Amino acid sequence: MNSLADELAKEESDNALDILFPAFENPQTFDIESKPESWMDEIRHYLQTGELPDDRNKARKLWVKAARYVISQGQLFRRYYSLPLAKCIREEDSKIILEQIHSGDYGTHAAGRNLALQILRQGYYLPSLQKDAKAFS
Repeated sequence: MNSLADELAKEESDNALDILFPAFENPQTFDIESKPESWMDEIRHYLQTGELPDDRNKARKLWVKAARYVISQGQLFRRYYSLPLAKCIREEDSKIILEQIHSGDYGTHAAGRNLALQILRQGYYLPSLQKDAKAFS
């Protein structure tokens, strides 16, 4: 009886890294290097180079905001206290994610706040996520 539990635990430990990656199978869809300006460009630039804007107010705001983010494997992620890291996405990619999670193969047809929470649980972040999810439904 314990041998079955041991086998299942071993299989799970082999696949433990799978939870660190978002549910979508094609990560190139959301390549942050190849597209024009986005809300995350300033944060990403600061985290990579450590350079702040010349304006003291803007520099302080960016410094405070950037503390919530981290770059891992070339991707920008948002830190949370009670959730795993959430991959930052561009505005253009948010519609794809909203559609997939709302009405994809395993979609729950959730609306508004619930849809936004499901997107966060899937590992994606966008500053306007709540507003976009509400407008989408």
